[in-house]
Amino acid sequence: MSTDQRPSTMLDAFPTQKPNKFGLIVRNLPSEIIEEDLHHMFQDVGLLSSVDLNSRRAVVTFTSRLEAERARRMFDGLFLDGRPLVLHLQENHEEKILKERTGNVKVGEDKAREDTSREVRLREDRSREHRAREDRSRDDRTRDDRSREDRSREDTSREISLREDRSREHMVREDRSRDDRSKDDRSREDTSIEVSLREDRSRDDRSREDRSKEDSSRDDRSKEDRSKEDTSREVKLREYRSRERRAREDRSRENRSIVNRSREDKSKDDRSRDDRSRENRSREDRSRGVRVVEDRAREYRTGEDRRKAFKV
Repeated sequence: MSTDQRPSTMLDAFPTQKPNKFGLIVRNLPSEIIEEDLHHMFQDVGLLSSVDLNSRRAVVTFTSRLEAERARRMFDGLFLDGRPLVLHLQENHEEKILKERTGNVKVGEDKAREDTSREVRLREDRSREHRAREDRSRDDRTRDDRSREDRSREDTSREISLREDRSREHMVREDRSRDDRSKDDRSREDTSIEVSLREDRSRDDRSREDRSKEDSSRDDRSKEDRSKEDTSREVKLREYRSRERRAREDRSRENRSIVNRSREDKSKDDRSRDDRSRENRSREDRSRGVRVVEDRAREYRTGEDRRKAFKV
């Protein structure tokens, strides 16, 4: 039998007993991954039969054992979202019977396996170096992100404290201006009361002169009138003071409610900004892991095509 007609693997020597499906067990998966991600990750390696995901363990079934072994060599030990993947082939009954029938491996196949193992070791060394470079770059990026976040937090806290100081100063100025206005109003009221008292006294003097000319009955009526006027004046003064006190209480209550609403709005904005930043970082991490896997799959396919062309 020539080298062109020789079967490439031991499975090709017994085509009637070749299984149709070859399972690849994948462990230590991230909790956020879904079956579509796994299908997109392994479909570049070969034709998939099914993908079964259960928690952090999955079984990816290929139609060819060569494609399953290729996927194991490519993705075994690969870091996905900070977790190293663990891959191994799923043994079945047909493979065990086939190994018992074939016995020892031929010399040509030994050489092919040695070449394959050498290539696998070389790829593993390159993948380890690549993972180390990625880890270092990821650490640098995380360190830079943390420093930027710390600076942004400090700037935000500084702005918040400055705004609070300004609001307190503004409230103090408003309180002072309000007190000044109230003092002016009270002084005006006192002046008006004094003027009214003087006018009343002058009227009293004139009325006294007139009462001296009049009868005693007129004197009694004038006394009653003065007592009524004094009572009404006191009542009006009390009502005015009570209205002023209620107005001050209403203004202070409104100021406190405005301050409380502004604080609640600031806290809601801060929480929503933190949630959006965490969601964006998680999406970037997942997309970065998928892009790295796709790049490695494309590099591996180009290397395989070159080796096949060289062998031909």
